Amino acid sequence: MNSDRSRQLPSSGSLSIATPYTQARYFLSKVVATFIEHYPQVNLSIHGGSPNELARLAEDGTVDFAIATEAIHVFEGLVVLPCYRWNRAIETTKNHPLAKKKEKIALADVNEYPILTYVFGFTGRSKLDEAFQRQGLQPRVALTATDTGVFKTYIRAGLGIGIIAKSVYDPKTDNDLICIDAAHLFAPSVTSIAFRRGSVFRAFHYDCIRLLHPICRAISSIRRLNRLVTRSARNYSNRSYSRSMTEPAFTLPLASTAGVCYT
Repeated sequence: MNSDRSRQLPSSGSLSIATPYTQARYFLSKVVATFIEHYPQVNLSIHGGSPNELARLAEDGTVDFAIATEAIHVFEGLVVLPCYRWNRAIETTKNHPLAKKKEKIALADVNEYPILTYVFGFTGRSKLDEAFQRQGLQPRVALTATDTGVFKTYIRAGLGIGIIAKSVYDPKTDNDLICIDAAHLFAPSVTSIAFRRGSVFRAFHYDCIRLLHPICRAISSIRRLNRLVTRSARNYSNRSYSRSMTEPAFTLPLASTAGVCYT
């Protein structure tokens, strides 16, 4: 990027993001690192809470963006854009019967054991409940939490099996556990970014969106990006982005024009 052009970009200010702990730790860490590398003068703050609490923070303007999987779509004062799809895995000890099962695991197999998973309203929990309901099963939920680290502690203690986001399994730190893909058991979830209608954005706000939004990544012009974000917000549906949603981007060609834009 041209150094003269970079000096013209509004590269200082503040950016506030509200997101659940699991999103902040496992999904957004590389995105945040990339953003800070490009905008070291921007003061970035991350707020936690439940999806409903995060959505309210965005709707009243307390934070710039809310990033969550559940709840934010029902807030009429927010523009909601899909970021990426993800699915679940079963995490358990290596000597657990499910770990030794050679055939593909069925939901009925999972239902034989106590389950550790997310609190309702957090991290795609509704998709898990829907899967069991469709098969007329009543899961034995032994423990719910918002912190995936809590699940891993109690999985190791033998309290039950974890149904968690697949990407939170780390083969280095979790090498005493086993991760069993469960995408065939549960519908994928979509994590979205939301912001208040009528928000005033600077270049670094748009670059944050571009790091997360699958369609916006290749667009360098802020004016074009502004039009796309506005149009996407009007026509949003999970299905319309089903082919393009991937994990967040970890590289960023910075926006090519400075200025203030409205959505």
